[in-house]
Amino acid sequence: MLSREIYLKIARPRNTCAKCGAAIAAGGKHPSVLAVVPDDDDEAGAEPLREDFCEQCWPEVRERGYYGFWIARREPPKPDTRANKRERNAILLSYFDWLAQDAAANAQRLYVISHLLMKFQVFKWLRTDRDDETGAETVTFRNTATDEEVSVTATPPDEEAVAAIVDEINRYLDRGPDPEPAAPGAESGGAAASPD
Repeated sequence: MLSREIYLKIARPRNTCAKCGAAIAAGGKHPSVLAVVPDDDDEAGAEPLREDFCEQCWPEVRERGYYGFWIARREPPKPDTRANKRERNAILLSYFDWLAQDAAANAQRLYVISHLLMKFQVFKWLRTDRDDETGAETVTFRNTATDEEVSVTATPPDEEAVAAIVDEINRYLDRGPDPEPAAPGAESGGAAASPD
């Protein structure tokens, strides 16, 4: 029986057959074995040898000595659907522009997204102006691509609202810039209204 030390050293599955070199990582099933550790090796210090084989080579090697074998199941690789940085920035800027059509109702979302765009170097902070009568603050950024100034009302949301806005942004980034028009209305309790 394998010691725990050897079990923990078992390598991850390889992407090619140990005998012929054929690719075996594209999904489906293939045989895998754990080779015998030589008797003169210290068991705890020995490196267990995992070998993966394609179905065609398995009949030729299945009689070799090994601790055991199993049928490994490999999930097909999932396509990477994440947007790259340039695509992410373009989508996020598109979302900002869409929300800005109703800036009063989307003030908190615009505030959060503008700071994300500043983090991603799409916006650059220029100044923060304070109204002496109302105390309201307006944050002005420069769009680094167009050199245009963009202003948002400083309405920092609470932690719960931030979490909801970030979740909404992530959903938007996942599906791309194709939102349904949002119904007008004020943001309730500091939480962002969802366009879903």
